Amino acid sequence: MSAVHYFNITYCCDSDCLFCAANVGIIDHEGYTMTVEEFEQTIRKSNVQSGDRIIISGGEPTVSPYFWRILDVCEKLDCCIDLTTNGHYFADEKNVLKLLKYKSVVIRIPVFGLSKQHNYLVGRENSFEEVITALDHFRKIARLKSITVNVKFLLCKATLNNSETFRYLFNRYGELFEYTLSPILVSRKVILHKEELLLSYTELIARSIDFVDNPLINCDIIPLCVLSSKKRN
Repeated sequence: MSAVHYFNITYCCDSDCLFCAANVGIIDHEGYTMTVEEFEQTIRKSNVQSGDRIIISGGEPTVSPYFWRILDVCEKLDCCIDLTTNGHYFADEKNVLKLLKYKSVVIRIPVFGLSKQHNYLVGRENSFEEVITALDHFRKIARLKSITVNVKFLLCKATLNNSETFRYLFNRYGELFEYTLSPILVSRKVILHKEELLLSYTELIARSIDFVDNPLINCDIIPLCVLSSKKRN
């Protein structure tokens, strides 16, 4: 049975998300970004085997100066590359096309609302426009077996309009992409913005039940007890 390994390759990021659990945004890579040598050493210690899934995250992994070399290490090990990214880097189509050389890649890109809402929550002007540009590029190659694109939604008070966002994205991309809903992680930064971000699970589910019950939405690590019987089954 294949194993899953998680690697945070940098704490640097080009966003400033209101709910960032890692509270990243450090500009200086020294001491906060994993070198290729450190990554290879950690891979060996983790006993990564052929066929395993390697989750690459951050921070924003694409800002690492070693990003592509780290992906090359994963490819040499014949592992599935599972990349969580804010999508900004892939607004440049040539970066999307470079992924085609890898045997198996999962791309996970979060969308936190439409335009102004997404940009506000991410703390970056034009982030939504960059993400949509990236997703448009991925649409062109989405039918290839080597690439899977997963659009991530966040369950929190600020994103109770997820249904509207999903409709926009589904009308644009349909079932070419996968769609996943994840709960917010209650970090210190989230507590600082609790009035904007936090509600009980029960209230969140009740106020967004149509979205949560959508059969096209996969619910990720959300307690089953707060979901409807329709979704639990």
